[in-house]
Amino acid sequence: MAQILFNSVCGDASSAAFSKTVVGSINSNRVAPNERLKYWRNQVDELSGLDVICGTSNFVGRMETRHLGLCTIHGVNIETPHRAVRERSDEDLIFVNLQLKNNGARYNGRREVTIAKGSMFLYEAREPYELDFDDKSESLVLALPRLELQKRVTNLQLHIDEAIEYDTSNIELLSGLMRGILGTRRNAPQAVRDGMAEAAINLLVATLYDSSEANACAPTYGVAATLQRIRVFINENISDPNLSPVVASEAMGITVSYLHKIFLQNNTTMMQYVLKERLERCRKDIAKTDRSGGISQIAYNWGFNDASHFSRSFRKHFGMSAREYRQSVIERNELLANGNA
Repeated sequence: MAQILFNSVCGDASSAAFSKTVVGSINSNRVAPNERLKYWRNQVDELSGLDVICGTSNFVGRMETRHLGLCTIHGVNIETPHRAVRERSDEDLIFVNLQLKNNGARYNGRREVTIAKGSMFLYEAREPYELDFDDKSESLVLALPRLELQKRVTNLQLHIDEAIEYDTSNIELLSGLMRGILGTRRNAPQAVRDGMAEAAINLLVATLYDSSEANACAPTYGVAATLQRIRVFINENISDPNLSPVVASEAMGITVSYLHKIFLQNNTTMMQYVLKERLERCRKDIAKTDRSGGISQIAYNWGFNDASHFSRSFRKHFGMSAREYRQSVIERNELLANGNA
């Protein structure tokens, strides 16, 4: 099976070299304080492409992993404020994050989401992302192939694209099961691990289907496929200021009225979707503090031809102006870099 999220490793370590024997857990407390960040990066980051940024070498973290065949479960407990960054991956995996501790966690990928304690959200490996943790944090992560989950959840993309609230009792059930699996012996027979994997996936699927918010705009199979084609076209042409329902319907070979019907089934319109996607791309570029060019130029680059419309839309969508957002990113980056967020 493809490497999932992290290859979990441990062993005795020194400043000269670290063991890379694949086992079920890692713990930075196994090495001296001034070697802990190096140890974590060596054991996790270099193997998975996930980089950790923090302002101290005394990085305190533990991770327990169970590879079950069909999926992998990780229990991650980190005491040091940090940022985890993953660039684009060829692995077509879905990560399901259950945040057990830390009210200040944040996900920044295709969208930006504040990760509240006790919440659950889905994201994908093939999209670059950052995870910020400004305090001690504890998370459970379920990783599985996208295809495996997609054949069970028809509106999976909706759960990835939107910040959906899930029933807390279902999240507690799933987190309890995942914690229980992490407590099992590592050399359990494959038949036992297969049963555990099915139990975890089935409970996840039940949690996703039990969301009234997602069910309110769940498309049928045919509509879902057409909607996905339209979204791909939109994302490929998102910077074109002339993008419109007429342009999209002609490209898709459907009528404008049918295009409107598809988006209305998801409680939105095509141009509302376009606006949201453009704002997200602007936000991501604005967050790159070393990017040349001003905020207005970024807006023009992503299809906005009216600076005032962009400013109003940005504030309405994100609750602050674009300049305020950039300043907040600069301040947060400084705090994380100093290790005292």
